[in-house]
Amino acid sequence: MMTDQPHLNVRKLVDSLGGARAVASLTGRTRAGVYYWIKQNRIASDDLVTIWAKTRIDWTKFIERGDAA
Repeated sequence: MMTDQPHLNVRKLVDSLGGARAVASLTGRTRAGVYYWIKQNRIASDDLVTIWAKTRIDWTKFIERGDAA
């Protein structure tokens, strides 16, 4: 079922930051934890804020419409 609901493409966000290892280092999480975010296409707001605070990345450019990946 297709929806037009916006969602954050976590895979693209992680890839743009240098991959799971780099994001794990930024957030203090394990690589496995980052891969879990990618698999579920979900990330905690605390982790997103940590990433933003350390990189100032415009995470809104990773918001897409349609079904989550």
